[in-house]
Amino acid sequence: TAALVWEIASGRLKSAFTAHTTSVLCCVQVDHTKNHITTGSGDKTLVTWDADTTNAITVHKGHIDSVQAVCRIDDQRFASGANDGQILLWTPLSPQPIARIGTHESIVFSLSWNMLTAELVSASEDRSVQVWNIEESGEGTTVQSIQFPCTVWSVTVAANGDLFTASSDVHIRGWSRDSNRAANAD
Repeated sequence: TAALVWEIASGRLKSAFTAHTTSVLCCVQVDHTKNHITTGSGDKTLVTWDADTTNAITVHKGHIDSVQAVCRIDDQRFASGANDGQILLWTPLSPQPIARIGTHESIVFSLSWNMLTAELVSASEDRSVQVWNIEESGEGTTVQSIQFPCTVWSVTVAANGDLFTASSDVHIRGWSRDSNRAANAD
């Protein structure tokens, strides 16, 4: 029910963020200029905190099930994914989502922002990775859907824009739009 901050040098507890009522499942720094952290929880909420004071700034409500993933887009927006399959768009000060980016058929386990293409990438229990273009309105359109033979636990975007996924079939897969980095047909 708490997000704990430990002092690296001593290993001692430095501070605790305690506004959630169940397990904290994810966190991200959402505003680098103000040192704000956002956490997601099994209580269906996200909370944006001032990391210096540990005060809760905003409690975000919009999901109808546990929040599994949160991803910084820029200092003004972040996205969340949950067991309800929804991907929602927020600002650090908006208690309600500003838009629904899209929906998976099952749990959204992971989100990652591609700074090179300005696309959000999501991984889900529905055996897919979705690449989303976020319109100015905040609505999302699917750019690409990658189907898997199993649950996709995690997705991350490398500095060069390539995607890497970890899935329940014990494979890590790399995906690239650059034909020079494509695997051999063999």
